[in-house]
Amino acid sequence: MSGRLFRRIAGAAVLMAGMALTAGGASAQVAVMVNGKPVTHFEVEQRAKIMQLLGHKQIDRKAVLRDLIDDQVKLGFARKYGLVPSEDQVDQQYSAMAQRIGANPAGFGEFLQRAGISPDSMKAQIRANLVWRDVMAGRIGRAMQVSNEEVDAAIAKKKIVEVQATDYTIQTYIFVVARGTPPAGVAKRQAEANAFRNRFSSCEAAAQVALQLRDVAVRPPIIRNTADLPTSVREVMAKTPVGKTLPPQISANGIEVIGICDKKAFGGDAYIRNEVREELSTAEMNKRAEAFLAQLRKSAVIEYRR
Repeated sequence: MSGRLFRRIAGAAVLMAGMALTAGGASAQVAVMVNGKPVTHFEVEQRAKIMQLLGHKQIDRKAVLRDLIDDQVKLGFARKYGLVPSEDQVDQQYSAMAQRIGANPAGFGEFLQRAGISPDSMKAQIRANLVWRDVMAGRIGRAMQVSNEEVDAAIAKKKIVEVQATDYTIQTYIFVVARGTPPAGVAKRQAEANAFRNRFSSCEAAAQVALQLRDVAVRPPIIRNTADLPTSVREVMAKTPVGKTLPPQISANGIEVIGICDKKAFGGDAYIRNEVREELSTAEMNKRAEAFLAQLRKSAVIEYRR
């Protein structure tokens, strides 16, 4: 990804954040102590920016602070059992994040800094996530057993009736609309999004077009499976060919255009059942992980500072 594209994405991220957060003076003061470990106001500000960049639509300071408190709780538990990841492991995950947006680690660091985020702050979040993954793998294993009856019930609930399942590779292009923009301004951005849609021929070409447009953020491509999609969305995506887009939609960030980069169909019932089984297993693991974290949080010594 070119530096020019980084500048546009970073600029859009700052607009979406809608916050004026600074990293000096009072920012270095302690916001809360967790089991004797400090969480500073600067860390709170950084985590808020990271959460915004990663697509969280509603962010308040209380939620950000809770996220950082949870990180310290996780790290504290892991340290007791020697489960803190090495710097090499953290760097590998950081590099993987960079690759997902077509960058090397240095370029990713530049992108983060232009969005007001220190690479060290991103690595701190990565470290806590790696710790928690290893802790939970040791407690409940890498996967949960899900019965055939549970799979049948989930399929019936989702109303999945396709003979085949499909993986869609999609990319989202966001025409950023600042808060408080008058209706005429929103209508102008909608017109620009529709013009972009009309010129759309492929995700690769669209990225080049986006370089020429004002305040357009390009998210990395992701894969969505048939089983993950509501029926209404599934029907629209099934009818949209590769190299075209869904109709522009208004979101909290602006006007979003979703491009279909690729489609891959997979054979039938067995594939769908495996996907649903994995989804149920992951959901149960997350449920148990949250319950265990709640226990740790309850026993932690948390002291809020003014």
